[in-house]
Amino acid sequence: MSILELIADIPTNAALRLKAQALEKQVAELQQENASLKKRVAEFQAQIASKTALEEFVECRGAFFKRKPTGGYHNAVFCPDCRGPMMSLMNELPFNCHKCKRSVGFTGNDLREVMGELP
Repeated sequence: MSILELIADIPTNAALRLKAQALEKQVAELQQENASLKKRVAEFQAQIASKTALEEFVECRGAFFKRKPTGGYHNAVFCPDCRGPMMSLMNELPFNCHKCKRSVGFTGNDLREVMGELP
């Protein structure tokens, strides 16, 4: 409900009506600006989350490896698409992400060698 609708039954002078119209216009502009700013904040948050995820992982041979806070890497392989864990059946088949159906070109038997290549 607008300010003008609220004061419709109250006797007011023209100056007050003009002020109410100006306030309604200002409120509409502020609401539009607020929506735009919320959208930009969401975009920036997504960028920050993406950058943080990229810093948390290192890519090698098409797979991601997660850094440990104390240094080094977790002894696990992560999917470059969903960041979920990848598995190598009996260490003989290439690592595979069941969620994304993505695989990489090395097996569990190759993991030690691949991790030796990490920076």
